[in-house]
Amino acid sequence: NFARLDEAEFQTVDIHEGIDSALTLLESQMGEKVAAVKNYGDIGPVYCAPGQLNQVFMHLLKNTLQAIEETGEITISTSRADDMVYVRIRDTGVGIPPAQWGSIFDFNCQAGDGRMKMGFGLSTDFKIIQDHRGEIQIESEVGTGTEVTVSLPVVG
Repeated sequence: NFARLDEAEFQTVDIHEGIDSALTLLESQMGEKVAAVKNYGDIGPVYCAPGQLNQVFMHLLKNTLQAIEETGEITISTSRADDMVYVRIRDTGVGIPPAQWGSIFDFNCQAGDGRMKMGFGLSTDFKIIQDHRGEIQIESEVGTGTEVTVSLPVVG
């Protein structure tokens, strides 16, 4: 279900399934260290390339795990407003220092701390979301955590 390698084409799917699959794959890394809280809204199906979106969710969730140094929480919320679906992934990790904001979506951005190791993934995520006519936004505060919001049109 997660890989959907044969499903590179756009189709109408339940993106909650992709998020759940990513969480299942990361379960062993989360262990007792990280609690996952799901606040799924009634968003209905989304027209997308499911394999590509699953890749985005996996990268973003991996980032949250890397950002949580000891114990913490990941909260995944979904909602719909008008013709847009919003997926918010919030962690209680170390946060992103302001000096790194300018290069967060650059290829090979590897600042060395846990949060930035997925710099390549973030640039790929950014491109995938753009290809879906959506946006990806990041808000972060050092010592408090980070929230990533992915917005996608319901219909392509």
